[in-house]
Amino acid sequence: MVRQFLDTRRSHVAVVVDVNPRAYRTPNEFELAVSAGASVTLRAIRDEMDLTVLCGEHVAVQPAPSSALDTFSRAELSGWDIAKATGKLAQLAPDASVVLLVTGSLTEFADLRHARGLLPHEVNTIGLQVSEGAGTTLREMAGFPLIGIGELSELAPVLASGGVQ
Repeated sequence: MVRQFLDTRRSHVAVVVDVNPRAYRTPNEFELAVSAGASVTLRAIRDEMDLTVLCGEHVAVQPAPSSALDTFSRAELSGWDIAKATGKLAQLAPDASVVLLVTGSLTEFADLRHARGLLPHEVNTIGLQVSEGAGTTLREMAGFPLIGIGELSELAPVLASGGVQ
């Protein structure tokens, strides 16, 4: 007889989309960020993970699959920056195990690092920086993975590449 460890915890994925207009060069770049967040959300729903979604003041905690994307359809640029949204996430979903911080090309790494610092250390946090037409990048800075995409079709291959864990 062999004993095998079976982890019974469910992953809780949280997606935070930056709605600060200073994060984006163009309205299309903001739409790319919203679409990327929605794509990750769809995958989390398909994988039956617990889910929390924030797009500025629009929040969905454990949404029904049929209404999970409503939060993204309401997303609009406002004064909420990535740190403010991440702080709210820390209150709403303290059990989140994976957090995706989605922002635009004008966001400085220091701003993402500050937002990351508002979450517990054990939370696996990934930054996703969209830059319309820029191409794919994958780098790690101070233990914080940062993915860059220029179009939505680049998201799935980068996440599946194994470079982000």
